[in-house]
Amino acid sequence: MLGWLSEPGPGYTASELAERLGLHPRTITRTITALGDAGFLIDDEYTDGVKRYRTEQAVSSAFLSPAPEEMAALAVAADALRRDGSPQAAQLENLQTKLGLALRRNVRVRLDTDMDPLVRRQRVAPSPGPLVKNDPAILTLIQSAIKAGTCIEIDYQRSPDVPAKNRLVEPWGLLLGRVCHLVARDAGTQAELYNFRLDRIMAARASSVLAPVPEEWTLDERLTQSVGVFTGDAHDIVLRVRPHGTAEARQWRFHPRQVIEDAGEELLIRFHAGGLRELAEHLFVWGDKIRIEAPEALRAEMRDRLRLAVAAL
Repeated sequence: MLGWLSEPGPGYTASELAERLGLHPRTITRTITALGDAGFLIDDEYTDGVKRYRTEQAVSSAFLSPAPEEMAALAVAADALRRDGSPQAAQLENLQTKLGLALRRNVRVRLDTDMDPLVRRQRVAPSPGPLVKNDPAILTLIQSAIKAGTCIEIDYQRSPDVPAKNRLVEPWGLLLGRVCHLVARDAGTQAELYNFRLDRIMAARASSVLAPVPEEWTLDERLTQSVGVFTGDAHDIVLRVRPHGTAEARQWRFHPRQVIEDAGEELLIRFHAGGLRELAEHLFVWGDKIRIEAPEALRAEMRDRLRLAVAAL
């Protein structure tokens, strides 16, 4: 809060600070009073009938120095991404180095001492998943194109048994994870957006062709149209949770826009999405706790998964 109050400009109202911090405005005014009692010079003045707060004091470096727990969290996250082959690992590792170099030597030495046991004794728990190699240079090129609002030219190989195809695409967004995806469509078309796997982009080149992405479009909206990253024809999904699974299901998110209804001792979970294969594979872990009520296409997908699973026994 002190950092915001020291920024150039007219300052902030208590309501604005409360919204940014997720607190009640009264908590903000009490905190400002406490800061004044502690020796900070907080100015307040009315502008257009609204009280705004600001300070001319530079914020002490003691308030800006990262804590050992924060730096350790960054190191552990970078390590987890590196183990998963994520191209973002290099970016986080670079940030970690820059933060360390920005600190005074005595602060850095003290921080390293406290960080050491935390970094050595903390890991993100691994989970089964594909082993892929993503090129950090391709990620950087895509991010540069998103910032510039331009297309990129890619050599994309949809599967290992077909040759790569050259395409000029509009980059609309990035889905990051163990398997990263470029959300894009062929330039100059009104085609549906497609998720291009980054590890299947054999080469990428910058382009000066503009990529007009509507200002109102958001990646969050796209994510509500599917389960995970898989897209396809959307369906009205209805899942019935049996009594012995309701407690767990109430604490589980199947979809960002799910609706949960009480049905006696059971629950009904409803949402509209595509990606039936990924949903069927997830429902495997619920065993007999969940019954698929609708659609029939999801039942058929589950039967398919079960038939293939039997062959593994």
